[in-house]
Amino acid sequence: MEIACIVEGDGEEEALPVLLRRVIGEVDPQFAWTAVLHPPIRRPKDRLYQRDSLVQVVEIAARQFTGRGAILVLIDADDKCPAS
Repeated sequence: MEIACIVEGDGEEEALPVLLRRVIGEVDPQFAWTAVLHPPIRRPKDRLYQRDSLVQVVEIAARQFTGRGAILVLIDADDKCPAS
């Protein structure tokens, strides 16, 4: 399985591979080392909160897949509710 990620900054980009390997390893340890992690796509936080911009970057991420895949959007929501 392929995993594409959308992040907002340096910290999220640096932490992402370790975070994903740990989470995937808890679910299926064998899968943690066979998953294909695409390089993260970075976008500023304000663009990730805009629906049209988010849809656009998700479509860009989806085009990276050659087979089955998943997309993770990682937003540091210090001061805002990510659900809204």
